[in-house]
Amino acid sequence: MAHKLKGQARIRDLVRAIKNVKTRLAKRGTSLMLAKVYGALGDIYIKVLERERVAVACFRREITLLDELGRERELVTAQIDLGGVFEGSGRYADALAITGEALKAAHDHNLSDIIGTILYNRGNYYAELDLYSQAEASYREAEKHAPDSSHANLLYMARHNLGEVFRRQGRLDEAIEFLKGVLSHERESNDPSGIVHTLNNLGLAYDEMEREAEALSCWHEAVSISRLHSLKRDEANTLISIGNFYLMRDQPGEAKGYFKQALSAARAADDTDMEEGCVLSLAQAHRELGTFESFQEEFKRAAERADELGHYENLIKFLTMAGEINLNEGESETAAEMFEQALMFAFWRAVEATKQLADAEERHGASGQVGYVIGRITASIEDCVVGDKADVAQSILRSLLDRLRLKNYFDDVEFPINFLSYALEYAEIRPTEPIRKFIIDRLDAGKSPEDQK
Repeated sequence: MAHKLKGQARIRDLVRAIKNVKTRLAKRGTSLMLAKVYGALGDIYIKVLERERVAVACFRREITLLDELGRERELVTAQIDLGGVFEGSGRYADALAITGEALKAAHDHNLSDIIGTILYNRGNYYAELDLYSQAEASYREAEKHAPDSSHANLLYMARHNLGEVFRRQGRLDEAIEFLKGVLSHERESNDPSGIVHTLNNLGLAYDEMEREAEALSCWHEAVSISRLHSLKRDEANTLISIGNFYLMRDQPGEAKGYFKQALSAARAADDTDMEEGCVLSLAQAHRELGTFESFQEEFKRAAERADELGHYENLIKFLTMAGEINLNEGESETAAEMFEQALMFAFWRAVEATKQLADAEERHGASGQVGYVIGRITASIEDCVVGDKADVAQSILRSLLDRLRLKNYFDDVEFPINFLSYALEYAEIRPTEPIRKFIIDRLDAGKSPEDQK
């Protein structure tokens, strides 16, 4: 602990020294050095101190100064970097906004070598929002600008992501065609990381086409290359793909072995986000094997760490799974609490991501985790009904709906939030008719199940 405190003190001293330099420079007026100091402070705040709000303020001041100085290239580069900061925290609306500014400036000042990179990044942000038609258009434009780009591999990066967009859209033949082309290029370039990444996604496409042998061949080759070149994060990611392959085929024991290997690789990579994903996968395998009790302490530790680190996407999954487990054990009140928290974080992230997006289609794309949580809740309630636990289903609905109404979570959300219609419209969930009618009757009446008796 003493070493950690000593390190923190040194960082504070460094920040204080840079601030002193900034103050002296500011007295002399606008300068390129002052802009660079703001950029350096932003880097420290975001990468070391993890204080995003202060970091963003520094980066925005850097951008303003560069604009005043007429430093177009540095300005656009700073805007691109700020887009990456927003992406890292899931603020895709802000990322798209600053990327739009960067694209306009690059066009205005004929910075042709940067335009392709901006378009590629914009495609990534749209893809994260599940706005695949917009993502495809951006990647196609990035392809056209790739010959002028300073990034030698931009063309194949865009084509790889196009292939992945096609896979997610179910355009599997096109996905495989693109990914195989990219893979050939990466083999010629001897790019181990690129080869592994493409093999993993190609395996996913083959799996969705039920070409199982080809999928497994891709994944096992990817694991071998990852281990040969010590690409631990890539190894973990591919091992999860193999584990999911077996889990989806009702072979949780086989899946568990691959998930455990993935967890070891993620820890070797010191990648906490990937580690949390591995724990979630292992937890599901243990649930299906009936051995979750032996794993619950590790599950709890990982969930608490996701909360501490602000890994909200994983935290939402931990809370949702905890709700499912509690409901399965008949603890409806605790389950409702877990589901409520998962929905709270999911709605908050959706609103944060969509507040600047222009139309309903874009806002819909940013709300994927809300649909995920509602879908899992609906499936859990259906399981209760099918398992002759109608009393548990009524209890969880009563608790959850009363909690949601009491705290008015829905007031500030601009897109449709009716609990079940949202699930049906956006998550494409189709509950069985008895449970569907059960929920609709109570939601339309605006009363709890108890009130309806």
